[in-house]
Amino acid sequence: MKDSHSGSQTRQSRLAPSFGSTPDYGVESVHFRLIFVLAGALWLGAGLPSVAAAATVGEQATHAIQLVGQGDYETARSVLRQAVSGRPDAPLHLAQLEGLILRQQGRNREAVEVFRFILSREPNFTPARIELSSALTDLGDSDAALHQLQIIELGSNDPEIRRQARSFGESVKDQRPYGFSGYLSVLPSTNVNRGSGHAVVKVGDMDFEIDEEGRKQSGVGFGAGGNAYRSFYLDKQSRLTWAGSVDLKNYSGSGFDELSLSTSLSLARRFGRLELQAGPIVDYRLLAWEPYAFRYGFSLGGSFELGPHVNDHGIGTPYFRVKGTPCLG
Repeated sequence: MKDSHSGSQTRQSRLAPSFGSTPDYGVESVHFRLIFVLAGALWLGAGLPSVAAAATVGEQATHAIQLVGQGDYETARSVLRQAVSGRPDAPLHLAQLEGLILRQQGRNREAVEVFRFILSREPNFTPARIELSSALTDLGDSDAALHQLQIIELGSNDPEIRRQARSFGESVKDQRPYGFSGYLSVLPSTNVNRGSGHAVVKVGDMDFEIDEEGRKQSGVGFGAGGNAYRSFYLDKQSRLTWAGSVDLKNYSGSGFDELSLSTSLSLARRFGRLELQAGPIVDYRLLAWEPYAFRYGFSLGGSFELGPHVNDHGIGTPYFRVKGTPCLG
């Protein structure tokens, strides 16, 4: 395989936590890279005559990974070649290193082929499966990445590797470029028509009787709805996301039915730990299957990563125009 050193000093390392976290998947990805070093050391140490020898080989493997992160590919190859010399599985480790080099160069599709080749020869080679799942995630194939992570979680004997696979899998799910959810519910209500709870209303010295249609009525209905989104990644820091939702409340008698439709388009941009987003939004609502309210405007929002699992969010939605009944509820 050919080397490419251009830009290797400026590319952020995606191989080990000592060279910075990945901007796309946060701390979970960094933790999982650390587990790669652990898994690789376990593989390299298997079958060695002493604990000291295993530790030495593990250190050499870690050093080789660091050299790849620095763009010094030839030295990394030399270090690992010396570490695995004489081992029957040496070709697997050397192929793994070539896959890491391809990933460092941003050639994830080629790296995927390398990791798949390794696993075709040795399905239990966990370091290759870890990197395969990460490369597939970078390519946007989250379903395939999750499949690989499930294999790791179900097949590994190491509880820490299983935990990290499960945790990274949750992170991958959060990064999916699409999603859909829906619901069904029963809606018992003592006031489906939003009527008055009194038969007579006193205004000053006069009594006004509320007719039957204006008094509150009980009923049971059902609710159904769903929302979906689709994101398009423009680059590693920017994405465009469309989202839409439908909510229906249906009661006996169409006079009390409600239907709400909403859609939005947002452009998000990440600046380190800060992410800002903005875009147009539109809401449309029908009551008793008649147009009730229409509004559109502009949404501004942002989030800041305070820690590994803590984000602070804020959003504002100024609507520019409202048509229909002012009570939008």
